[in-house]
Amino acid sequence: ARLLIVEKSLAYLDKLSAETSGDPSLHLGMARAYERIGDVQGGTMKANLGDTDGSIKSYRKALAILQSLKNTDSQNKETRYKIAVCSQKLGTLLWETGDLKGSLDESRKALTLLQQLVSENPSDFDIRLELVETLNKIGSILLEQNDFSGALKSHQQELEVYKSFSAGEFK
Repeated sequence: ARLLIVEKSLAYLDKLSAETSGDPSLHLGMARAYERIGDVQGGTMKANLGDTDGSIKSYRKALAILQSLKNTDSQNKETRYKIAVCSQKLGTLLWETGDLKGSLDESRKALTLLQQLVSENPSDFDIRLELVETLNKIGSILLEQNDFSGALKSHQQELEVYKSFSAGEFK
């Protein structure tokens, strides 16, 4: 049943994306839908259909839409955050398929955006938490590539961000 829903949703979104233009809120909604479908197809750490290739394609479609939105409004916080989250998800799947270079590239894209967002929104819990997860992933990928100094640097940066949290923020 889930597979049928995913297939019908993808067909609808693909048709809709070919027919729409101009409405940023519609495009943002489509990007979110592609991301959610990617989660259901093969997202990590969740129940999914095991379709990693399909998930990667859906995340890339979401990112393409989000990037076009960013190109028209480069300072939009929500768009930049969604790009970072989606890049992070794509990076995780690429890592799981053995594509360490692709994973590191996507994770570093997320890192750049998240660092900018944290500097602009230093008290935003979700952005800081996503930054911690990104730094952790980058450190782990670098460790897997035997880049010990790079891994250590990334994990040290992760620790510094953790120090910015107060005890009351984790409820």
